[in-house]
Amino acid sequence: LYPNGRVELMRRVTGTFGIELSVADFPFDEQWVSVEIEHAEEGSSSVVLRIDEDSVRHVESPPVSGWLVDRPLYDVVDHEYHTNWGMPGAAPDEVSNFPRARMRIRLHHAVGATFFKTFLTLFISVLIAFLAFFLHPNELEARVGLGVAGIFGSVTSHSVVASNLPEIPYMTLSDKIHLAGMCCVFLALLETALAGWLVHRQRLSLAVKIDRAARVVMTGGYAATIAAFILGR
Repeated sequence: LYPNGRVELMRRVTGTFGIELSVADFPFDEQWVSVEIEHAEEGSSSVVLRIDEDSVRHVESPPVSGWLVDRPLYDVVDHEYHTNWGMPGAAPDEVSNFPRARMRIRLHHAVGATFFKTFLTLFISVLIAFLAFFLHPNELEARVGLGVAGIFGSVTSHSVVASNLPEIPYMTLSDKIHLAGMCCVFLALLETALAGWLVHRQRLSLAVKIDRAARVVMTGGYAATIAAFILGR
């Protein structure tokens, strides 16, 4: 209580807050942690909220493992409630405005590093499977071995990445890129089987031509698919 009649009340509040994360664009996703405060009873007509800029100027965001965390952003907004609060005689579509003080913190990834850490194993596995196109069609056993190694690597990569994400009912960008990689490895095995069948039918020259075409079509197609997923998110 000040001599001029001004009253200041300070209160420290601690709590545990939960947020719902959307990881559909992982690893390009970003999350906002928001803490919002408003008066329980009084609206904008009787309560004014302001941010004490000097007091919060040096407040740092807490570190979060695996994320880049920006400095907090503070503002005050009016929140509308479309209700008459059950008051007799009030219009059913009455609108009430309550001032709301907000603190928001943005969390995001170092996109380049996170992208390659997430998909490096997958890309290597797919490229291993594509090496079959450079082997002679007669080397059927070696070519199948490369495809099997590619499948194991792709599945392992997807399992590791998925285990680090929450249980969700939708496909993430990571799921789509891994699925595309598994499909390409399967197509590489399918092409290997076709080349082996052509060799068995004494059509070696055709098998070699298909291998040469597959080198360009499969590699370019997979790269274009990844680009389409990223740009279309």
